[in-house]
This record gives sequence, structure tokens and C-alpha cells, in this order.
Amino acid sequence: MIRVEVSGSSSSGRSIPNHAAENIINGINRQILGAEVEQYKMENRDLMRQNIELTMQNHELMEHSEVHMELAVVRVKHEELNRKYKSLNEKRNEDQAKLRENKEETVRLTKEKEDQQAYFKREKEGLEKEIRELKAQLDCCVIL
Repeated sequence: MIRVEVSGSSSSGRSIPNHAAENIINGINRQILGAEVEQYKMENRDLMRQNIELTMQNHELMEHSEVHMELAVVRVKHEELNRKYKSLNEKRNEDQAKLRENKEETVRLTKEKEDQQAYFKREKEGLEKEIRELKAQLDCCVIL
């Protein structure tokens, strides 16, 4: 508290006591401090409101950040799946090429088998005919 020595005179010529001057100064100080306190309270309310708004914005940004992080994870997973897909696609193409080769080989071997069976059938028929002819000759020779 500020102690001020004030002396003054009133219109009647009496001097104003120090205590009354102090009361006046204290009243003025309270008014000044009261105005400052009100100003600080208003500023504090404004800052609290701004803090709430910033907290909400921060929360929204954190949600967006989480979404972006999830997108990054999804992007990495997508790239990984694309690599696996390409690898599996290449393997499938290789397997199909082998199957085509095997099918062609099977067709070739089947044709070769059929050709051999036809050849052996002709050979067998030729040998059977020759055996019949030899039997006929043998029967002729035995009868004579």
C-alpha cells in the first residue's frame, strides 16, 4: 500500500487529514486496479475461448493426421499387394507356358503312340497273313 502525505485545504480553510487523502488514493487505485482486473479477466476469457478453439482444431488435425497415417499404411499395403500380384501373375504365366509345352508334348506323344499302334497293327496283320500263307503251304506239303 502506498502511503502518501497529502496536505490540502478545504474551502473553509481546514486541512484535509492524511487519512482521508489515503482513502481517496486507495479508492482511485481500486478503480484503476478493478479496471485492470476486469481487462485481465476479459483477456483471460478470450484466451480460454481461443484455447478451446485451438484444442478443437488440434483434435481435428490429429484426426486428419491419423487418417493420413492410415492412408500411408494403406498405400504401403497396396504396393506390397501389387508386388505380390505381379509376382503371382508372372508365376501363373510361366505355369501356363509350361502347361502349353506339356500339352504340346502330350499331343505329340499321343500321335506318336497312335502311329506306332497303327504300324504294329499293320505289321501284325502282315505277319498273321504270312503265317496263314505258311500254314496253307505247310498243309499242302503235308497232304502230298
